[in-house]
Amino acid sequence: MIPIQRGWLLFVVVSLLGLLGVPETRAGVVTPELQGELAAAAPADNIPVIVTFSERAELARYQGREKKHRRAEVVRALKARAEGSQRALRDYLRGRVSGEVKPLWVINGLALEVPREMVAELAAFPGVESVKLDALIEAPRAVPSATNGIEDNLHAVGVPELWNLGLTGTGMVIGLMDTGVDASHPDLVGRWRGGSNSWLDPNGEHATPFDQEGHGTAVAGVLVGGNAGGTSIGVAPDARWIAVKIFNDAGFAPLSGIHQGFQWMLDPDGNPDTDDAPDVVNNSWGFEDPAGSCIDGANPDPNLNANFHPDLQALRAAGIPVVFAAGNTGPANATSISPGNYPEAFAVGAVDTIASAGTILPSSARGPSACDGSIFPELVAPGRQILTSGLPADLGFVLATGTSFSAPHVAGIMALLQQGFPAVALSGLEATLVRTAADRGPIGPDNAYGAGLVNGLAAYQSILANLPPVAPALVFPAADQADLGTSVTFRWEDSTDPDGDTVSFRLLVADNPEFTDSIVAQSTGGGPAVLLAGLGGAGLLLLGLGGVSRRRRLPLALAAAALLLVSCGGGGGGGGGAAPAPQVTETSATVSGLQPATTYFWKVIAEDDRGGVTESAVQEFTTL
Repeated sequence: MIPIQRGWLLFVVVSLLGLLGVPETRAGVVTPELQGELAAAAPADNIPVIVTFSERAELARYQGREKKHRRAEVVRALKARAEGSQRALRDYLRGRVSGEVKPLWVINGLALEVPREMVAELAAFPGVESVKLDALIEAPRAVPSATNGIEDNLHAVGVPELWNLGLTGTGMVIGLMDTGVDASHPDLVGRWRGGSNSWLDPNGEHATPFDQEGHGTAVAGVLVGGNAGGTSIGVAPDARWIAVKIFNDAGFAPLSGIHQGFQWMLDPDGNPDTDDAPDVVNNSWGFEDPAGSCIDGANPDPNLNANFHPDLQALRAAGIPVVFAAGNTGPANATSISPGNYPEAFAVGAVDTIASAGTILPSSARGPSACDGSIFPELVAPGRQILTSGLPADLGFVLATGTSFSAPHVAGIMALLQQGFPAVALSGLEATLVRTAADRGPIGPDNAYGAGLVNGLAAYQSILANLPPVAPALVFPAADQADLGTSVTFRWEDSTDPDGDTVSFRLLVADNPEFTDSIVAQSTGGGPAVLLAGLGGAGLLLLGLGGVSRRRRLPLALAAAALLLVSCGGGGGGGGGAAPAPQVTETSATVSGLQPATTYFWKVIAEDDRGGVTESAVQEFTTL
């Protein structure tokens, strides 16, 4: 049997048709590819569409909160925004469409089939941002092969060393969005989480785990596979997997099904109060044709209207890393693929592990990112002849090649590191993996290897050597306080640092939860804050104030922000061997010149003197 030579990714299978005969629609709302579909359709045809609304939930405010609560708040905010935006259109559609109207609250959208003539009505409806074709994309393929016992790929990225430290994935959940998974495979048995919140088939073909193609089963083997075949194949063998079978048995996925998959990963059981979302999501798929494009809703190419930015932004707001295969479109430069080249994604390229360990595969996609010009991919992992689970299950294994199989190495390592350091922030986790990667190719990050070969042990040691400060607790203003003047003294409890490092703080205040054009005030000291207590005014420092074009922008008078350090509570300990009473200290900063009758957002960033960073929750208040 033939080993996999490429980890086949996906490509768009729609094309632009002429515009003749299309009902009159609002320019820029109905996408050109849908215009082409309308031109080719008969009057009685139903057209599958995705309707999106312009209103967006403000997700940045949930950064810094404990993971379980953050996920619940993100889901509630997304659902509430969708409910408010969509209510009028849902009422209008009742009785006018016969098929299912699928809620896509993760992007504030709806997926449905409508008569050809109704597209113009949808486009003209108040609040609608776009109406686009619910296009199909093709599934990747996997090919069975003989077993040869290779496990060099796991050694190459420091996985056995993490196992020796007790990090095998216990308690972690990894999400897959792929062709499905064959849960009966000997190396996957017992690793499905099970229950009604662990499997979704948006195409409605299979109520329990199933894989027609084998690609998802092979990816799952790299993520969580065991050693039933006599050799260990999975990065996190004690983790559990959940999955969305985004591709139907014919090998295609509608864009709406992918949106459904992402939103399901945020809230698998439909109850935000239960913490059943995965710790990381692996996506070994992407739009390979054409390579070197940023495929999103703003792309001028009419065949490239597939926007998954809101989905990934929502997952990241919930603290869930989203790993993507970089693509098999190399070796030319500028061959990045979407969604892996989105700034919200974490893309992984593929290197050899046999003939010349660590050498980039010719097929691995190259940067820079077509979306933002940044280094692409983030890093690389083994991707040539990776031994993993295959179909049919009784044959056992495949030898898989391509970035589809390098990506799960990184997703699995992310799960192991989160097991060891549950409080590590998403940004810190990703930054650590990039910082500790083993450099390959030209010195420094480049557009073939990214930062280099992922090194799980080095990342673990880096986090262990510098645990970040405890997130600051915000004291005043209280959440949603609405009686404040235009001069506010902000107070927060000082952070402790597990390593005893000196800690400094930055206060950010803005009229938007993304903190665009915010004031950034920084303390002149830090560390054990009790030592700073009583120093009185610590000086004035304004590190940044952006432009003032945004409505309700902070006025320039904020340059007079005063920074004060104070001590609250606690008490000195005596001698005689008695331990001193724990001291609770606070830092404060006074900001003047706020706009009246305006809602503001604030947070505090704590940074130790070795670069460990944490953020508080975000709170809002309103001036009189």
